[in-house]
Amino acid sequence: MNKLAIAIGILFLLCAGLTVSMVPDMLSLILIILMCIIIFAGFLFGMVPCLNASDGFKRAIGRLRRMKETTAEDRWLMLRENSDLFGNTMLNGMFATYMEHADAQYKAGQVVSNIGDTFSDDMLSLKCWQSLCAQIPGTMTGLGLLGTFLGLILGISGIGFSSVAVALDSVESLLSGIELAFYTSVVGVILSILYNLLHRAVWNIAWRQMGLFVREFHNTVIPSAEEQERIRKSEDMKKILERLDRIPKNDGFRVEGDENAIRRSNEHAVMESIQEAITGGEFSFHLQPRCRLSNRKIVAAEALIRWNRPGIGLVSPGSFMPVIEKNGFIARLDQYIWDSIISMQHKRIESGERAVPVSVNISSTDILAFDVPEYLTGLLKKYDVPPVYLAIEISEASYLTGGPMVADVEKKLRAAGFKVIMDGFDGDFLALERLTASPDEAKLNMTTLKGTVEDVFRHAKEKNMVLLAEHIESMEQLATLRKCGCDEGQGYALYEPVDTEEFFNLFEKHGKKKL
Repeated sequence: MNKLAIAIGILFLLCAGLTVSMVPDMLSLILIILMCIIIFAGFLFGMVPCLNASDGFKRAIGRLRRMKETTAEDRWLMLRENSDLFGNTMLNGMFATYMEHADAQYKAGQVVSNIGDTFSDDMLSLKCWQSLCAQIPGTMTGLGLLGTFLGLILGISGIGFSSVAVALDSVESLLSGIELAFYTSVVGVILSILYNLLHRAVWNIAWRQMGLFVREFHNTVIPSAEEQERIRKSEDMKKILERLDRIPKNDGFRVEGDENAIRRSNEHAVMESIQEAITGGEFSFHLQPRCRLSNRKIVAAEALIRWNRPGIGLVSPGSFMPVIEKNGFIARLDQYIWDSIISMQHKRIESGERAVPVSVNISSTDILAFDVPEYLTGLLKKYDVPPVYLAIEISEASYLTGGPMVADVEKKLRAAGFKVIMDGFDGDFLALERLTASPDEAKLNMTTLKGTVEDVFRHAKEKNMVLLAEHIESMEQLATLRKCGCDEGQGYALYEPVDTEEFFNLFEKHGKKKL
């Protein structure tokens, strides 16, 4: 057992022995023994697993660091064959489950899931009975108050003045009751404070070691999902450029030695491919779950455009979206995706399956090109889908540059029953003061955040502004957001974007409670 665990156990035994040895009466003894039993239960089932997990993470970090002398492929092979990385049965079992799933992704060339999804503070809380152990300090205080009330009731009930002897006995009974009340309340408060301090210290030690392990794992073996996605975008761009090299260039767009002309020619070729892709049904969407940060229960999703190009595979949006947006083709593509999403919602409702609110992005080009509220309302009528199942996201940049036009679109959307969300809010409240619009919610972008999370949420509370969070990429960010009172969010630290089938499998597993 961990040395710190032994030290804490001895400290609790000393406290228990000291408090029991000083009890004034039998009732106090019963209450104190009950307190000690609860304290030791919390120690055995809450603190000891935390400390053992902390040792396991520390042991795993040391082994990962020793692996750095080998190649990346050898490290992956060593981990697959290592069944005792942590020296802890609970952690080894969880790691084996992760490796089984990650190995399949690794072999398929997919983005490997963040190990932080498996080793998270939610997991640690569950395994270490965090929620139950957090109630122990309050229980100690409650038992102390119970002893106080019992002592006062017993002391007062024994008061009598029929004679001098009875009056003297009454005084003795009253003093005995006060002693019981005072002793149990003081012991309850002391044990509550002691347990609370030690439990928080133990929890923070385990939580820190887990975070260090996750970071070391991503540095040594598999990069984080965010880094993998960045690498993947780079590789996708290379594939696209290679494919463009095989596409005949329009002489009207290409001038030898003119880089701008070459770029225009490449963009023209990309646009031709995109137009073919829409006709051929190559564009679709993935859904990124939005969930409650307290329990990861899925409550909504954001639709993200994906292009599955034959001969290339899944092309990341960063590789083609700039070209589409520059050429104004985004409006047509958005209409195509919105129709697909609302059609999906219709099919689920018609089949009796549970639909989930899905948010879609509206660009400045959309707002300029056509009547967005009228178009979306028409789609809902066409498929007979209530507006509650479609939320609208408008970027902060569109709000700031679109002025009255965006405010008017937002007003019409809200009047039609849509929830409107400001996407990509960076925490700059001064910039928002000149807006005439008022979205229902705002998504705080954790990658472009200005200032601290604490300050942003404090200002939001003062302005009665509902804040969600997006691009949550680490457990540290997740923990900070929870402490600041953020209820919902999305990001790779929670769930990555997945296809619709996998999303609804996740939803059935993590969203069964009534929304």
